[in-house]
Amino acid sequence: MNTTLEILVEQAKNGDKNALEDVMRGIQDLIYGLAIRMLWHPADAEDATQEILIKIITHLDGFQGESAFTPWIYRIACNHLLTIQKCPAENNVSTFEDFEKTLDNELQAIEPTSHFEAEQSLMV
Repeated sequence: MNTTLEILVEQAKNGDKNALEDVMRGIQDLIYGLAIRMLWHPADAEDATQEILIKIITHLDGFQGESAFTPWIYRIACNHLLTIQKCPAENNVSTFEDFEKTLDNELQAIEPTSHFEAEQSLMV
């Protein structure tokens, strides 16, 4: 348990802006490390880290101190990352009809490739 971090959290909850900045500096690398492992893209991980830090700041009152601070922030980070980790296609398709239209559009955009006749018959 990191008592220094928890002391800073209590000070931040009481309105100490410097303590809040120290808390954010102390946890941002932990959150970014988790984000990069789950999202694989540095730019996405950076964006997600910022969003998670904002969630933590705005919900800091919800930390009761009954357990360590680090598991609390990891729970917030994991929930956020699991939500945004979904494939963009999952977020855009809500019905089978939408999926069919998307698939048709994608297939029409593919240019046919030329194959030798023997390869063509094998492919068929």
